[in-house]
Amino acid sequence: MGRQPLHSQESVRAAALEMLAENSHGAPVSPALFRRVLSARRLRERMGGGGDLGTFSRILNSVEAEVTREAAARDTIPDLPENVANLMRAVWRAAIDAQTGEIGRIRKEAEHAVAGAEERRDEANAVVALLRTELADLRGDLAVRDETIGRLRAELAETTRQLASNDTAREQLSGRLATIQHERDTDRHTFEEKLAAVRTRYDGLHRQLLEQTDAQRQAWVDAKRAFELQLRAAEERLTEVRAERQRLLDELGHRARPRGREVR
Repeated sequence: MGRQPLHSQESVRAAALEMLAENSHGAPVSPALFRRVLSARRLRERMGGGGDLGTFSRILNSVEAEVTREAAARDTIPDLPENVANLMRAVWRAAIDAQTGEIGRIRKEAEHAVAGAEERRDEANAVVALLRTELADLRGDLAVRDETIGRLRAELAETTRQLASNDTAREQLSGRLATIQHERDTDRHTFEEKLAAVRTRYDGLHRQLLEQTDAQRQAWVDAKRAFELQLRAAEERLTEVRAERQRLLDELGHRARPRGREVR
């Protein structure tokens, strides 16, 4: 039992007709046009890359004979000699082949342009995606910055409020300080006046005390001098008394001797 073909004849024939329709642009199919558009290798690639090239070639030969025969039947020119009709058909087919080739070239250029545009579009999309990412990052940074600015503004407002409160408190303290300084100056002036009065009084008392001290010292000197005079007089009197006592003792001793007793 033989191996089952990878692609059926009908699917290969349908793929060949589809490729021919895509590339002929409605022009009559000539053998040159058919061979330029279709080959066994291109057809196998269209079918997914699998299958036998010989099988594809046989199917293509059958399809070529069919489509060229149909095209020749459509291009029949009545009332002309066969050789003239064949010549006119050859010229027409050559013109169509040239036009089809030009269309194919233009189509390939368009495909290349489209491919380049798609590549540039992909690059642009990549750049756009990168820019969107950067934009998202910038928006995130901007949100963080806005949040920071909002917080700083709130802190600034609070600081401003505190400064205003501090200014009010400072003004109040300055007023109290001015009042206290005025009271202190008044108290100092009063104290200086009292101190001057006390000093004046102290100076008077000091002079009075010095005078009293001098008078007291003079009185003490005078009293000491009088006491010294009295002491000297007392000493002289005591000396006299002692002398008188000794005299009396001596006299008494003289009087006691006849009795044979010695006064000691």
